[in-house]
Amino acid sequence: MKKYYSLFAILILTYACIFAQTHVSGYVYDANTKETIIGANVLDTIVNSGTSTNTQGYFSLIATSPVLKISFIGYETSYVDISVIDDNFLNIYLKESIEQLKQVEVSAQVENYMNAPKLDIKDIKNLPAIGGQPDVLRATRILPGIQTQNEISSLLIIRGGDPGQNMYLLDDIELLSVNHLGGIMSVFNPDIIKDVQIYKGGFPAKYGGKLSSIVDITQRNGNASKFNGSLGIGITDLNLSLEGKLGSNTTYIINGRKTAFDPLLYGLTSIIEGNASKMFYGFYDASMKISWTANDKNKFHFNVFQGDDYIHNKSNLAVNNTEVKAKKHWGNFALAGSWNSTANSRLFGKTVLSYTRYRVKDFESYSSDTVSDYKKRFLSSVDNLCINSNWTYRISNAWRIDAGLHSSFGYYTPYNYRITGESSSFSKVSNEIFNNAVSLSNKLDILNFFKADIGVRATNYTYSDVNEFILEPRLNISFNMKKYGLINIDYMHVSQTSHLFLSPGIIYVNETWLPASKGVPVSKSKQYSVSWSKNFHNNMFAFSVGAYHKDMSDLITAKSICFDATSLEKWESIVETNGVGTVQGIELMLKKNYGRWTGIISYHLSHATRQFENINNGETYVYEFNRPHDFSIFASYELNEKWTFSVAWCYQSGLPHTPVIGRQMIFDPNREDGYNYYEAFIYGERNSEQMKDFHRLDIGFTYKTLTKKSKLPCEWTFSLYNAYNRHNPNYYYYNNNDGQSTPQNYNTFIHFDMYQMSIFPIIPGVSYKVFFGKEDVKNKFKNLSLKNWLNYEN
Repeated sequence: MKKYYSLFAILILTYACIFAQTHVSGYVYDANTKETIIGANVLDTIVNSGTSTNTQGYFSLIATSPVLKISFIGYETSYVDISVIDDNFLNIYLKESIEQLKQVEVSAQVENYMNAPKLDIKDIKNLPAIGGQPDVLRATRILPGIQTQNEISSLLIIRGGDPGQNMYLLDDIELLSVNHLGGIMSVFNPDIIKDVQIYKGGFPAKYGGKLSSIVDITQRNGNASKFNGSLGIGITDLNLSLEGKLGSNTTYIINGRKTAFDPLLYGLTSIIEGNASKMFYGFYDASMKISWTANDKNKFHFNVFQGDDYIHNKSNLAVNNTEVKAKKHWGNFALAGSWNSTANSRLFGKTVLSYTRYRVKDFESYSSDTVSDYKKRFLSSVDNLCINSNWTYRISNAWRIDAGLHSSFGYYTPYNYRITGESSSFSKVSNEIFNNAVSLSNKLDILNFFKADIGVRATNYTYSDVNEFILEPRLNISFNMKKYGLINIDYMHVSQTSHLFLSPGIIYVNETWLPASKGVPVSKSKQYSVSWSKNFHNNMFAFSVGAYHKDMSDLITAKSICFDATSLEKWESIVETNGVGTVQGIELMLKKNYGRWTGIISYHLSHATRQFENINNGETYVYEFNRPHDFSIFASYELNEKWTFSVAWCYQSGLPHTPVIGRQMIFDPNREDGYNYYEAFIYGERNSEQMKDFHRLDIGFTYKTLTKKSKLPCEWTFSLYNAYNRHNPNYYYYNNNDGQSTPQNYNTFIHFDMYQMSIFPIIPGVSYKVFFGKEDVKNKFKNLSLKNWLNYEN
């Protein structure tokens, strides 16, 4: 009988615990700015487990304790009594910690740093950069498995993928062109960024359309407490940021950047060329975000972005009074609206409707005494209209379901060519594509030891006479062994329905996007990875090591390295198809999370290959951007409240190149002057040799102070790029001197040597930024009037 009483008592206690559970949800905010906090830990104080806030600052938790513990690095830990709330919805505000250097409450759980690393905004701003201007994409280079094409480019090569295999999201809006100044800078301004999450593998099912990575960037919403602004000037650009509130429930943030050297280039070229030629280059980007909180459970956001690069050239020739004008413009426009909804404490959703346009536009005109009004226009563009709706339903703390609907209509115009004048012509190639997908994920968390994300993404791609259904399974499993760390295992199958063609250049890089078709199939990839991560020394340090293997199929590449825009009229004929690629790698990273000095040490060992039927005789060759060894170290040290010192050093294996192994004479039957033979190089196996190894040291200082007159906060950033003036090769070339033009030799051989082209020597840089508020603006202009302005004595 006692046995039955004991069993009955256990059942009563079990049901009591179940019915004592409270399902709570809500947002975690910064108490000062009212910005939501991403990644804040929300813990049940009885079971000492919980959840963390998502990219919207939202959390959902079934709690057995009446008290929740909320913490995040740099903030004071807060305890909230949920027994007194009425609708189980919380708005939690965390105060910044006064003694952040002594902060020990960092994270309640070990993160998967290998497949999905995060980059702190503080690290991005402290990392030494060209001209003292921090850059988001170039900063990602300190993470293992992430490289750039070369020193002058911020186009990312992630785990041996191609530059066009990365998806860049700004508040869930995809941008196709993400670079300024030929790749030296990106379009993402750190002043408005709140979070940078990079998926190198283990993509959640809601993401699709790219093979190598998802770079998910979240903007700030704007300060809901007061007006703030900043004005900065550097070697490359001027920048202005404004943020504040529009009423009690609405915030805004506006940002703009613009090059300041356009007039200087115009004047210098005029002086050098004696007014015979004038040229200038520049870029700008501008963004605005308005956020409206309709009520605690419904939030709306409105985004606008515009970014462009441009080159203008004008030449005057004495022959026939000839005038030639050329203009090139390329960039993005994006317009989007989003809705965050908390239907109840279990169901949360985000829906984004967006329109984006990327275009490359060339214009040339020619006029003279003999030719009048000759004009040539070229346009390549992509227009995308997308809707993405993702919803999360929490059944219990151990089981969560994520479901999404994704639909897009794309209008691709790779070729639009028009000539007007004495003889006119027009030709256009355009394509309409539809991409529809559904995603489903089951996320399990058993006893805070075993976690699994079992998902699938089903995509239907429609283009002309192509209708393809693609099933993409995803699996992520992790074992949290507490003091022994976290083991993570991933598998993913992904596909890509558009391809990027790059025509290389220094500033103007022609980026053309082409849709998959019947002759150019959809590219696919399968990736497997395993990693081990552990936090130690009171969460001050985090260490991760992992390995991955990636197989890619149906890859494409251009038959020729350089191609003219006119060849895009029949773009399928300039493409090599059915390529395969294989990448294996090992990644290691040690990160120091907090303290007076923070930093990252990373290492990546990898091998990437490609194979195409008509390239390298059909044999497998080393990938163009294969760098077997990649080592980076970054450290930032707060000397005091005013000065911060940072240093970054990187080492990479040299890029592969195809060597010249001999020379030969080629017969030219079209010449009638007796010089029928010309000299040509004989090339060896593709990418069979390596350039010199790449290494570079960058140093930076940040000085925070007050302006002398107005006592406004300001900061100076000093940088020294390539501090020991390493001449790193950008490419190799052969010539009989160190000039760039190679002579054409007929009927004779001449001596050739191999030379390297290096781009950046040691470059000092400085930038200045001043911060101001509403009262500062009022005080500055309170006595400003036309009379006082005209009377200089007052």
